[in-house]
Amino acid sequence: MFRYALRISGFIILFSISLSSQNYISISSGYGFPAGTGEIATQQYFLRIFDGEHSSYGEGVKLNFSIGRMFAPNLGFEIALQYSNGHTFTPKNQYTNTECSVDYYAIIPTVVFSTTFEKASPYIKAGIIAALPKGTDITKEAQYGDITTELTGGNIPFGFSGKIGVEYMQFRFGIFCEAGFTALSWTPTKLKTTWQGKSAERSLNDEGPIGESGTLSRTLQLSSFDLCLGIKYKF
Repeated sequence: MFRYALRISGFIILFSISLSSQNYISISSGYGFPAGTGEIATQQYFLRIFDGEHSSYGEGVKLNFSIGRMFAPNLGFEIALQYSNGHTFTPKNQYTNTECSVDYYAIIPTVVFSTTFEKASPYIKAGIIAALPKGTDITKEAQYGDITTELTGGNIPFGFSGKIGVEYMQFRFGIFCEAGFTALSWTPTKLKTTWQGKSAERSLNDEGPIGESGTLSRTLQLSSFDLCLGIKYKF
Protein backbone atom coordinates (compact mmCIF):
# COMPACT_ATOMS: atom_id res chain seq x y z
CA MET A 1 0.00 0.00 0.00
CA PHE A 2 2.82 2.35 0.90
CA ARG A 3 4.54 1.67 -2.43
CA TYR A 4 1.41 2.54 -4.38
CA ALA A 5 0.96 5.75 -2.41
CA LEU A 6 4.60 6.67 -3.05
CA ARG A 7 4.23 6.04 -6.78
CA ILE A 8 1.05 8.09 -6.95
CA SER A 9 2.72 10.94 -5.05
CA GLY A 10 5.70 10.86 -7.41
CA PHE A 11 3.40 10.90 -10.43
CA ILE A 12 1.52 13.88 -9.03
CA ILE A 13 4.79 15.77 -8.41
CA LEU A 14 6.10 15.06 -11.92
CA PHE A 15 2.75 16.00 -13.44
CA SER A 16 2.69 19.26 -11.49
CA ILE A 17 6.23 20.10 -12.64
CA SER A 18 5.30 19.36 -16.25
CA LEU A 19 2.31 21.69 -15.99
CA SER A 20 4.41 24.49 -14.50
CA SER A 21 7.32 24.02 -16.90
CA GLN A 22 7.80 26.40 -19.79
CA ASN A 23 9.93 26.18 -22.90
CA TYR A 24 11.58 29.13 -24.57
CA ILE A 25 13.94 30.15 -27.35
CA SER A 26 16.01 33.30 -27.56
CA ILE A 27 18.49 35.10 -29.77
CA SER A 28 20.92 37.77 -28.67
CA SER A 29 24.00 39.65 -29.75
CA GLY A 30 26.57 41.78 -28.03
CA TYR A 31 30.24 42.44 -27.55
CA GLY A 32 32.93 40.72 -25.52
CA PHE A 33 35.55 42.86 -23.83
CA PRO A 34 38.97 41.37 -23.04
CA ALA A 35 39.42 39.61 -19.70
CA GLY A 36 42.44 37.73 -18.40
CA THR A 37 45.00 39.37 -20.65
CA GLY A 38 47.72 37.35 -22.35
CA GLU A 39 50.38 37.96 -24.99
CA ILE A 40 49.10 38.71 -28.46
CA ALA A 41 51.17 36.44 -30.70
CA THR A 42 51.35 35.69 -34.39
CA GLN A 43 52.35 32.17 -35.41
CA GLN A 44 53.92 33.37 -38.66
CA TYR A 45 57.59 32.59 -39.26
CA PHE A 46 59.13 32.08 -35.80
CA LEU A 47 55.92 32.44 -33.78
CA ARG A 48 56.84 36.00 -32.96
CA ILE A 49 55.67 37.72 -29.80
CA PHE A 50 54.80 41.39 -30.14
CA ASP A 51 56.39 43.17 -27.23
CA GLY A 52 54.00 45.25 -25.16
CA GLU A 53 50.84 43.81 -26.74
CA HIS A 54 48.63 42.12 -24.12
CA SER A 55 44.92 41.42 -24.45
CA SER A 56 42.49 38.52 -24.98
CA TYR A 57 41.45 36.93 -28.25
CA GLY A 58 38.00 36.57 -26.64
CA GLU A 59 37.30 40.19 -27.51
CA GLY A 60 34.78 40.63 -30.33
CA VAL A 61 31.15 40.34 -31.44
CA LYS A 62 29.07 37.54 -29.86
CA LEU A 63 26.00 35.96 -31.49
CA ASN A 64 23.85 33.57 -29.43
CA PHE A 65 20.94 31.22 -30.04
CA SER A 66 19.45 29.50 -26.98
CA ILE A 67 16.75 26.97 -26.19
CA GLY A 68 15.67 26.30 -22.62
CA ARG A 69 13.06 24.96 -20.27
CA MET A 70 11.94 26.19 -16.86
CA PHE A 71 11.12 23.10 -14.82
CA ALA A 72 9.92 25.23 -11.92
CA PRO A 73 9.20 28.96 -11.50
CA ASN A 74 12.73 29.58 -10.27
CA LEU A 75 14.80 26.81 -11.87
CA GLY A 76 15.57 25.89 -15.46
CA PHE A 77 18.12 24.54 -17.91
CA GLU A 78 19.39 26.12 -21.11
CA ILE A 79 21.66 25.21 -24.01
CA ALA A 80 23.16 28.05 -26.04
CA LEU A 81 25.04 28.01 -29.33
CA GLN A 82 27.47 30.90 -29.68
CA TYR A 83 29.62 32.33 -32.43
CA SER A 84 32.42 34.69 -31.48
CA ASN A 85 33.77 36.86 -34.30
CA GLY A 86 37.14 37.69 -32.80
CA HIS A 87 38.50 41.21 -32.76
CA THR A 88 41.34 41.75 -35.26
CA PHE A 89 44.53 42.85 -33.57
CA THR A 90 47.14 44.81 -35.50
CA PRO A 91 50.22 44.71 -33.27
CA LYS A 92 53.19 46.76 -34.34
CA ASN A 93 56.80 45.69 -34.47
CA GLN A 94 59.63 45.64 -36.95
CA TYR A 95 57.72 43.28 -39.28
CA THR A 96 54.65 45.59 -39.41
CA ASN A 97 51.29 45.09 -41.21
CA THR A 98 50.19 42.00 -39.30
CA GLU A 99 46.58 41.13 -38.46
CA CYS A 100 45.66 38.29 -36.09
CA SER A 101 42.37 37.07 -34.62
CA VAL A 102 40.64 33.98 -33.21
CA ASP A 103 37.04 33.02 -34.03
CA TYR A 104 35.16 30.17 -32.40
CA TYR A 105 31.89 28.27 -32.25
CA ALA A 106 30.76 27.14 -28.80
CA ILE A 107 28.06 25.22 -26.98
CA ILE A 108 27.11 26.47 -23.50
CA PRO A 109 24.85 24.36 -21.23
CA THR A 110 23.77 26.34 -18.16
CA VAL A 111 21.52 26.14 -15.12
CA VAL A 112 19.13 29.08 -14.80
CA PHE A 113 18.01 30.60 -11.49
CA SER A 114 15.21 33.14 -11.97
CA THR A 115 12.92 35.28 -9.84
CA THR A 116 9.14 35.32 -10.28
CA PHE A 117 8.31 39.00 -10.54
CA GLU A 118 5.29 39.84 -12.67
CA LYS A 119 7.06 41.27 -15.72
CA ALA A 120 10.67 42.29 -15.06
CA SER A 121 12.55 39.23 -13.75
CA PRO A 122 16.24 39.19 -12.77
CA TYR A 123 18.10 35.90 -13.30
CA ILE A 124 21.47 34.19 -12.99
CA LYS A 125 23.02 31.57 -15.29
CA ALA A 126 26.00 29.34 -14.54
CA GLY A 127 27.49 26.59 -16.66
CA ILE A 128 30.35 25.41 -18.86
CA ILE A 129 31.51 26.35 -22.34
CA ALA A 130 33.07 24.04 -24.94
CA ALA A 131 34.52 25.73 -28.03
CA LEU A 132 35.97 25.00 -31.48
CA PRO A 133 38.43 27.86 -32.13
CA LYS A 134 40.34 28.81 -35.25
CA GLY A 135 43.12 31.38 -35.36
CA THR A 136 44.12 33.46 -38.37
CA ASP A 137 47.27 35.48 -38.90
CA ILE A 138 47.79 37.61 -42.02
CA THR A 139 51.15 39.26 -42.64
CA LYS A 140 51.07 41.80 -45.47
CA GLU A 141 54.40 42.46 -47.11
CA ALA A 142 54.75 44.59 -50.23
CA GLN A 143 57.78 42.65 -51.48
CA TYR A 144 56.56 39.06 -50.95
CA GLY A 145 52.77 39.37 -50.85
CA ASP A 146 50.31 38.29 -48.15
CA ILE A 147 51.22 35.34 -45.95
CA THR A 148 48.27 33.67 -44.21
CA THR A 149 48.64 31.35 -41.24
CA GLU A 150 45.80 29.30 -39.74
CA LEU A 151 45.88 27.78 -36.25
CA THR A 152 43.74 24.73 -35.47
CA GLY A 153 43.79 21.50 -33.47
CA GLY A 154 44.41 20.84 -29.84
CA ASN A 155 41.97 19.53 -27.26
CA ILE A 156 38.52 21.09 -27.22
CA PRO A 157 38.86 23.91 -24.67
CA PHE A 158 36.42 23.85 -21.75
CA GLY A 159 35.77 26.79 -19.49
CA PHE A 160 33.26 28.55 -17.25
CA SER A 161 30.36 30.74 -18.32
CA GLY A 162 28.37 32.89 -15.92
CA LYS A 163 25.72 35.54 -16.63
CA ILE A 164 23.43 37.87 -14.74
CA GLY A 165 20.55 39.62 -16.43
CA VAL A 166 16.98 40.87 -16.38
CA GLU A 167 14.11 40.13 -18.77
CA TYR A 168 10.85 41.94 -19.43
CA MET A 169 8.02 39.70 -20.67
CA GLN A 170 4.75 40.75 -22.28
CA PHE A 171 2.50 37.76 -22.98
CA ARG A 172 4.86 35.21 -24.61
CA PHE A 173 7.39 37.69 -25.97
CA GLY A 174 10.10 39.53 -24.13
CA ILE A 175 13.38 41.38 -24.28
CA PHE A 176 16.38 40.93 -22.04
CA CYS A 177 19.82 42.30 -21.34
CA GLU A 178 22.62 40.46 -19.58
CA ALA A 179 26.23 40.79 -18.52
CA GLY A 180 28.48 37.76 -18.42
CA PHE A 181 31.96 36.43 -17.88
CA THR A 182 33.64 33.69 -19.92
CA ALA A 183 36.82 32.00 -18.70
CA LEU A 184 38.43 30.14 -21.60
CA SER A 185 41.87 29.46 -23.10
CA TRP A 186 43.14 27.39 -26.03
CA THR A 187 46.41 25.73 -27.01
CA PRO A 188 46.49 25.07 -30.79
CA THR A 189 48.56 22.17 -32.12
CA LYS A 190 48.52 22.67 -35.91
CA LEU A 191 49.78 25.48 -38.13
CA LYS A 192 49.04 25.93 -41.84
CA THR A 193 50.85 28.62 -43.82
CA THR A 194 49.71 29.79 -47.27
CA TRP A 195 51.93 31.98 -49.46
CA GLN A 196 51.76 32.61 -53.20
CA GLY A 197 49.22 29.82 -53.67
CA LYS A 198 51.28 27.19 -51.82
CA SER A 199 50.46 25.72 -48.42
CA ALA A 200 52.57 24.01 -45.81
CA GLU A 201 51.52 22.42 -42.52
CA ARG A 202 53.47 21.72 -39.37
CA SER A 203 52.85 20.49 -35.84
CA LEU A 204 53.20 22.79 -32.86
CA ASN A 205 53.80 19.87 -30.51
CA ASP A 206 57.52 19.88 -31.28
CA GLU A 207 59.65 21.03 -28.39
CA GLY A 208 62.61 23.37 -28.38
CA PRO A 209 63.20 26.96 -29.44
CA ILE A 210 62.85 28.18 -32.98
CA GLY A 211 64.51 31.48 -33.72
CA GLU A 212 63.42 33.89 -31.03
CA SER A 213 60.10 32.28 -30.21
CA GLY A 214 60.98 29.89 -27.39
CA THR A 215 58.63 26.91 -27.48
CA LEU A 216 56.42 26.07 -30.43
CA SER A 217 53.22 25.55 -28.47
CA ARG A 218 51.53 28.55 -26.89
CA THR A 219 48.28 29.00 -24.94
CA LEU A 220 46.01 31.79 -26.21
CA GLN A 221 43.64 33.67 -23.91
CA LEU A 222 39.95 33.65 -24.98
CA SER A 223 38.34 35.04 -21.81
CA SER A 224 35.92 37.96 -22.00
CA PHE A 225 33.40 40.16 -20.21
CA ASP A 226 30.24 40.12 -22.33
CA LEU A 227 27.32 42.53 -22.69
CA CYS A 228 24.32 41.32 -24.72
CA LEU A 229 20.78 42.31 -25.73
CA GLY A 230 18.22 39.83 -26.98
CA ILE A 231 14.62 38.75 -27.54
CA LYS A 232 12.82 35.71 -26.11
CA TYR A 233 9.74 33.71 -26.99
CA LYS A 234 8.04 31.35 -24.50
CA PHE A 235 5.89 28.44 -25.58
